[in-house]
Amino acid sequence: LTIEKAYKSILKYSVFNRSDFKSSSKKSQIWRSLYTISVLLVAFIFALESNILWLFGNMPTMDEARNTKLSLPSQIYSEDEKLLGLFYVENRSPVSFEEIDSLTVSALIATEDVRFYSHNGLDLQSLSGAIFSTITGNKRGGSTIHQQLVKNIYNTRQKSSRGILGYIPGLSTLIAKLKEWDTAVKIDFFFQKNEILALYLNGVDFGDNTFGIKLASEHFFSKQPEELELHESATLIGILKGTNYYSPKRRPERALQRRNVVLEQM
Repeated sequence: LTIEKAYKSILKYSVFNRSDFKSSSKKSQIWRSLYTISVLLVAFIFALESNILWLFGNMPTMDEARNTKLSLPSQIYSEDEKLLGLFYVENRSPVSFEEIDSLTVSALIATEDVRFYSHNGLDLQSLSGAIFSTITGNKRGGSTIHQQLVKNIYNTRQKSSRGILGYIPGLSTLIAKLKEWDTAVKIDFFFQKNEILALYLNGVDFGDNTFGIKLASEHFFSKQPEELELHESATLIGILKGTNYYSPKRRPERALQRRNVVLEQM
């Protein structure tokens, strides 16, 4: 009875109450329309996060977003505390934000998310531009660093994350995007901006089985992240557009061209 009463109360001020809607003033109709959109949006987010009727597939929970963690190697030591080996799916060695050169951070923001410090995980300006470009046939990305972080850590594009609707052509990517937007906003709420940058740079794949800025710096330049020079930072960030295509070891000419693009964007 209480649920039914609440349901009727919600509908009372919506556009679905046709008699009241038609007889109300223009201003009231606009308010009712906005109210209805808000209610539908809240209902959709609830359905998405709860995976109602298994339609949308699994997505990161609120607790997982609050405690976002990177996959780390398992270390095996001998009785005398000597490292014997590592077991891992993704080999990485995280560093703090203070251990990452500021030029690397600048290169990342200039290339991947120029309004990183001014949005809350979802850049509506960039998103609207990406949608317009797609409609006009000139596809370009609109993902923020937050969204890329969610995609990399939680594997939102894998088949295991699909729901029933994910098997309908065209809907799979859209639903994955919606999950990434939702989780990106949560991560921005729970983490400081510099913490998000550190998570991203420690988690991202640089190719050659090197995950994270520390192993990438050592692998490509035999340096620690805080020791990188400008052109080296730009090269590493340039790799992220295509780890194989822009690999400095296998495709140095392409890596050089991409590095120059990053420097121009900086």
